Amino acid sequence: MTKKIITSIMLFIFLINTYVYALDYSFSARIINSGTKKYKAVKLTPQIYNNTVENLADLEIFDDNNEPVPYFINSFYESLGEKEYFTETFSPDFDVVQKENSTVIKVKGLKNLRLCGISLVTPSMFKRNVTFDSRASKMLYNLSFENVEQKDLTLSLEPYKVTSDTGEIVIDNKDDKPIKVSAIEVSYLVDELVFEGSGSSGYTLKFGNSEIYKPKSYDLSNYREYILSEGYDVLSIKDVKGSPAKEPAPVKEPYDYKPVFNIAISIVAVILAIIIFLKIKK
Repeated sequence: MTKKIITSIMLFIFLINTYVYALDYSFSARIINSGTKKYKAVKLTPQIYNNTVENLADLEIFDDNNEPVPYFINSFYESLGEKEYFTETFSPDFDVVQKENSTVIKVKGLKNLRLCGISLVTPSMFKRNVTFDSRASKMLYNLSFENVEQKDLTLSLEPYKVTSDTGEIVIDNKDDKPIKVSAIEVSYLVDELVFEGSGSSGYTLKFGNSEIYKPKSYDLSNYREYILSEGYDVLSIKDVKGSPAKEPAPVKEPYDYKPVFNIAISIVAVILAIIIFLKIKK
């Protein structure tokens, strides 16, 4: 009887520990190792940004033995003593709606991206005022004459993080017909995950867990300047698998489970002490 009670208590401890620390991720991606450098890096893609929590706390790298790999996030490089941020460009999906004298373009897949520019791709000749998310407004144009070609199709943005999945471009057509928009190009600031990558032929990046709020903090970040100075191989992210879970909750302060766990351990210790005492008394 005593053994059964002790076994049940130990199983209870295991289940509590599993509930607190065993975490599920909605997405995973394969990272193939290559190059000769000791340290490696991967650049985060729009799909990763769209499906991670706002502060990137749920990013986790695992080696081929399914062991966590320490990393730090790098967002810039030093050039002549100044910070130069990494930028990438991609062409998102979008919908076009005509509203009275305006063309409204709903640009998708922007969540958690730090935008720095947005451009129109169009064969139409025009010169019209264009606004994006009420943050930037400018006269864009695409002019072509016999001896003159002038073009400015880009709205530069003060970098900011988008909290929703979509953004709106509004083109003021006045009394003219809408222009044809072939594509949208979005420029954004990109982060790199830098890690020591000499111990595995490949790695797995997991992400997409709205229950993780506290960003990772590894010792590797304490000597990041030496790693960045030494250099690293930039690897590609392949085979992204998974599907979005429920809408992630807003980032909030992480709940500290330690008091709950300590209380549970204390209760178990008291119960074991009573059982042992009764056993000795008999």
